[in-house]
Amino acid sequence: MTEVVADAAIFERDEYACQQCGATGADASTLTTWSIDSHPVRSSLVTLCSSCGALLDGADPTWRSTLGDDVHGSLFSLLETTTATQGATVAAIARLATDVTGGPESADESDPPTGRTREAYLATRRDVYRSLAVVDRHLDALADVSADTDTATPFDDLDPSVRSRLETVDDLMRTLRTHLRSAVVLAETAVVADGRCQVCLEPIAVRREGDDASSSDEPDRCGACSNDRRAIDEWETTDGEVDRTRLFRALSNQLEAAGETTTELTDETGTLAARLAG
Repeated sequence: MTEVVADAAIFERDEYACQQCGATGADASTLTTWSIDSHPVRSSLVTLCSSCGALLDGADPTWRSTLGDDVHGSLFSLLETTTATQGATVAAIARLATDVTGGPESADESDPPTGRTREAYLATRRDVYRSLAVVDRHLDALADVSADTDTATPFDDLDPSVRSRLETVDDLMRTLRTHLRSAVVLAETAVVADGRCQVCLEPIAVRREGDDASSSDEPDRCGACSNDRRAIDEWETTDGEVDRTRLFRALSNQLEAAGETTTELTDETGTLAARLAG
């Protein structure tokens, strides 16, 4: 049965602060909740202000509305927001990786021998998915402008070298996003391999890809939160055990690739920002 959670409980947990921009609400009328998972439960709901909530529900980023009047300033705002958000996401996924390689412990263990507490894992997971969703909205908006070839766009008047640099930065941001999403999938797979739902951390009977859901006692959804769990059959050895060494190595490789891309992105973004400011 899907958990029913009142917004007030989420606001209280998040101290009545938007988890994206940090804005605080004097009352609940300025706040909303947003879910990182298909079936919202306490562990997947986050507090957002009305502006950040609107963005994740499909509204254009602020820089998009000013693009026609100040293309350089708008692009600078895009770079500042997206690179900062992706940088925070890299750090959050690194924490998530630490949690799952050590094994997130139950919330009532104040000094777990490995990993962090259950609530810390869940909070980090919310941070990761929220940040990735924000980046998606900014990159989608940039793609919409770039793809409009039928009418004149603000990018048409950019210096060719600036436009070329923008395309390079755009490619790097998308590459970084791919590495980060892959790392999240691997981290969550490690949680399922340990017999817990990656969404709520409740114990589960692990089901592999290819199992017949109609005849198996191991359903493909968590009985506690109703969200789909990650399949782990790709990481099984011939004797049916999960090859954690190979799984953790793949996770480490994605984090390393994300770090390398971040370094390259930082250099390219700095160059582009200087040209936009000039």
